[in-house]
Order: sequence, then structure tokens, then C-alpha cells
Amino acid sequence: PEVPVTPGEKEVPTEEKDATLTVEKTLANPEEQLDGKYEVGSVIRYNIVVTNDGNMALSDITVTDTMCTEDGEAVAGTVVLIAGEGYTVTGRRAVFASLAPGASVTIPVLYEVQEEDEGKVLTNTAIADGTTSDGQPTHGRSDSVAAEIEDFPERKPENKEPAKKAEKKVKPVETSDNTNYMFYVVLMLAAAFTGTGAFWKKKKHNRV
Repeated sequence: PEVPVTPGEKEVPTEEKDATLTVEKTLANPEEQLDGKYEVGSVIRYNIVVTNDGNMALSDITVTDTMCTEDGEAVAGTVVLIAGEGYTVTGRRAVFASLAPGASVTIPVLYEVQEEDEGKVLTNTAIADGTTSDGQPTHGRSDSVAAEIEDFPERKPENKEPAKKAEKKVKPVETSDNTNYMFYVVLMLAAAFTGTGAFWKKKKHNRV
């Protein structure tokens, strides 16, 4: 039977209001890591699960992905949230109109590793904000998920020296004694026919 309420008194609810919003983020493809690390060009897949763990209906829920390096730097690539049933996606935010008590929504997230990410650790946290049925804000935050990126040594171009052209050696022409003798005979015959033989003899006798 209902307990009568004296006029002027407020009813005490049998269950305390609870607007707990739980956010969990996990790696969806850890098996694609190489020795616990992702490589450049690989796609890191996450799942964000938002659950209404309270007993109040929630509305206007916004889920934001906050990926960055462990040093707080912005990542080089683009974080992509995949739109699904019951919610829309704009940039790094997913928005859904309402979430009943006990209900949950899973949002897939993708990130392709860039060369600028080499050797870094990417940290990822999901944050959810909503409003209770009586207009009060509620908030949820996931634990940080880390993904380590493989660091490849700098590839230096090979220092190839241009091929040297083979030097072509010209072998000097050797002059034999026979060649000198033939040249002398030809010269003497030419002198005899041209009348210069006497002059040649004279020059020859004048030599000491």
C-alpha cells in the first residue's frame, strides 16, 4: 500500500537519482602490431563505448576523441570517427539525441599512422558530456589508451661514386734501327737526284 503523505511534505524517492555516464576506449586491432608497435601506413582501430550506467534518461550526448602524442603534440594524421545508427559525426565529435538507462553506443575510430609519428607514443582519450532529464549536466571520461609507433632508422642515400672511364694508353711507336737505315737510304737517293749530294758530302766531311 502507498504511504500517505502529509500535506506540505515532499515525497522521498525510493531510489536515488543516478546519472552515471561511463566511457570506455579500447584498441580494436592489437593483433596488427609488430612487436607491440604499429608501423607507418598501418591503421589503428579503436572502439569507444558510451554507456548510461545510471537510472536517468540522458540527452544531447556529445562524445569527443582527443588523440595526441604523449608530449601533448597534435598528431600528423586525421582521426576519423565512423557514423552509425542513432548518432551523427562531425570531425572528432559524435552526437546522439538520447541514451536510456542501461543503454550503450559503440563508436568506431580509425587513425592511419604517418611518417611524422615514427618513434612516438600516441595517447587517446574519449570524453562524453550529456544532460539529465532534469537538466543537470553529466560527464564521463575514458582511460588513456596508448599506441606505440615503430621507429625506423633514417635511410641515407647510397653514396655511389661515378664510374671512372678507362684511360686508353697509347703505345708509343718504336723506331727500329732498320727504319732509321731505310730513311737514310731514301734521303741519300733523293739528294743524288736533286744535285744536293755534293752539299751533303761536304756537310758530312765538315762534321768532327
